[in-house]
Amino acid sequence: ERFLVLSLDARGRVVTHAFMPSGDEGETAVYPRLIAGELLRSGAAACVLAHNHPSGLAQPSKADAELTHALGAMLAPLSIRLKDHVIVAGDEAFSFARNGLIAP
Repeated sequence: ERFLVLSLDARGRVVTHAFMPSGDEGETAVYPRLIAGELLRSGAAACVLAHNHPSGLAQPSKADAELTHALGAMLAPLSIRLKDHVIVAGDEAFSFARNGLIAP
């Protein structure tokens, strides 16, 4: 799996993008402090997270949902808004925001 962080400015434009350290085929090792550090360095006002599921299933796992919630809660006091978390699998994608799992 690969985990991508897009840093956005106040107008929602991409400022930077960074791949976070990867895990193996079945799991990405995601370190919230590294994500926060990347976003703070870029001066992000918001962010979009994305990762792939090599399995071919774009549905989020329980761990994906827990991570998304935890990252949103961690970033809020830093004034960085989590706008979306997208899971890509083959030709399919799942958006937490589009599915009502991240507040607009």
